[in-house]
Amino acid sequence: MLEECIIYGRIILVALPFLMLQYAFSSLAVTAEKPKLGLIVTVTAGVINMVGDALFMAVFQWGIAGAAMASALGQIVGGIIPLIYFARKKYQPLKDCQTGMGRQSTA
Repeated sequence: MLEECIIYGRIILVALPFLMLQYAFSSLAVTAEKPKLGLIVTVTAGVINMVGDALFMAVFQWGIAGAAMASALGQIVGGIIPLIYFARKKYQPLKDCQTGMGRQSTA
């Protein structure tokens, strides 16, 4: 079982940066007033993982490596879609503004 865990871990480790991107961009999408984007990306990544599991494990008989590849594929897609969205030239970046925090009241 340890050998299979190592195989799964090595494959999933490759996709870890994309998973972090997915989580970060999910929060950024809400801040950018695009909460549906985060939801759509998360659902899409989950569906890709489920379909990949069925395909890689049931059809191709790849076992635990197939499960890891399906999860990694979902994470990669989940990280790349919002990266492309926020990198577009049409996208208006979030603007930096003063929040009023740190100001002393004059009352």
